[in-house]
Amino acid sequence: MPDRVISRGALVALGVVAALLLMVGSGESDPPTPVPQLDEPVRVEQDRAAKPKPPERAKPKPKECLERKRVAEARRWAADRAGEISFAVLDECGRLVGDHRYRTHYSASVVKVMLLVAYLRLEGVSDDELTGDEKAMLEPMITMSDNNAANQVFAIVGEAGLYDVARDAGMGKFTTMPSWGGSEITAADQAMFVGEIEHYVPKKHEDYVLELMANVIDPQRWGVPRMPLPGWMVHLKGGWAPQASGGGWRVNQVALLRRHDRRLTVAILTSDNPDFEYGRGSIEGVAKRLLRAYKTKRPPSARFGN
Repeated sequence: MPDRVISRGALVALGVVAALLLMVGSGESDPPTPVPQLDEPVRVEQDRAAKPKPPERAKPKPKECLERKRVAEARRWAADRAGEISFAVLDECGRLVGDHRYRTHYSASVVKVMLLVAYLRLEGVSDDELTGDEKAMLEPMITMSDNNAANQVFAIVGEAGLYDVARDAGMGKFTTMPSWGGSEITAADQAMFVGEIEHYVPKKHEDYVLELMANVIDPQRWGVPRMPLPGWMVHLKGGWAPQASGGGWRVNQVALLRRHDRRLTVAILTSDNPDFEYGRGSIEGVAKRLLRAYKTKRPPSARFGN
């Protein structure tokens, strides 16, 4: 058996052992203090030297800039909800819009997408086929939000792996700690990261990442996937956990919507919710108002817009 396979198998085994010793919290302190916001639309430069944009099609399909009134409607609705709500949208025109989009929240399981990318970027993994053991570790972490699998991956990539991804993605406020669920994120950073995720994933594994995020199990497809968006493929990751101090729940979601050559990304982060269902309702309420222009009657056979 080649040395490379042996070393990667040992790497995964090391993650399993280390994960047994890892205590994963749900964000062990009170929610972060809000910071001043800059909520005017920002034009995002999407070109990357490492991943050049593909040639434009001769007849590109029409794209829509998110209307300011949609953002204002979502902001007003969120202001009347309990807890804190932050949201950001990377729209089809490459603009980043939202409300409190640079306020930090504890990530809960949303950070598992960063864990996935950090693992796929490892030397000896980035250009190779994944082994059966690796897939058995990575897939449930995303599709089922399995914490044990996330512990294994975190034990391998460590805090350094997450910081490397955050640095490359330009996440100015990202922090992590021995409990990955206590990582601090912003809606703006997550919308940008997931919206351009192909820029941060090795070419060989781009389709794999998008496939996992498109196949999250049905009980976890609340929020954006519940919107009537026929024809759109939804790639998502949610995160939810009771707050260890002060009560309440944090409930988060980031979703990439794709339809042919069109795409937009929504990140909605909430904290201090009375319970999980309330937080889920806040995310669905914000998403409904942001995506109203994309809403059409759902055919009887349509399922979650996929």
